[in-house]
Amino acid sequence: MARALRVTCLMVVVLACGGRPAEARWAFLDWMEELSGPGPFTGGPGLVATVCNFRDLRGAFSEDKRKPCFYFDFRHVEAKDSDNFREFGEVGATSYDFGATWQLYRPIEVGVGGGFVRFAANGESTTKFTLAVPRLAVKPLLMLTPTRHWGGTWAKWASVPKLYVRESVILGNLKATDFGVAPGLSTFDVDNDQVTSFGLMLDFTELWR
Repeated sequence: MARALRVTCLMVVVLACGGRPAEARWAFLDWMEELSGPGPFTGGPGLVATVCNFRDLRGAFSEDKRKPCFYFDFRHVEAKDSDNFREFGEVGATSYDFGATWQLYRPIEVGVGGGFVRFAANGESTTKFTLAVPRLAVKPLLMLTPTRHWGGTWAKWASVPKLYVRESVILGNLKATDFGVAPGLSTFDVDNDQVTSFGLMLDFTELWR
């Protein structure tokens, strides 16, 4: 079982990094799918904080294996070079997400959450609420560490980098004018746009768990 999970993790890394120009790989540490208009978006690693010390939970969540953790994600990605660059220009997206996550296996957790994303382009900005369903996080270095060493200091450091994949819904209406595009120059107008994100996040709170 552990070996199969490690192989799966390595495949995720290869798929995330393979097939990209060498000079662009660092930009793909964080990637968000193209909206129905601008994008796709790329950036450096995001940051995440995870809190799991909920000892006083009762009822259905009283057992350790059912206790959720609370997470907070911060990411910033940009759309610079794409087919839509001439139309939308450089678009920045800064997102803040939070929610609950459950540890299925020490290196794997799955959760749901929400938050908001702020788009900025051409001197204009707009903020939209988001839903993240589901959110999957994997600790690749911990997967490659023998289970007999999971109780040591190395295991905590190995848990800091996390690969994640998430399906997000940007709630409400987005249109070209939200990105500073003059009226009539674009037909981009969408409700509840759904996008996929994946990449690397750093969670230094793992050092104190």
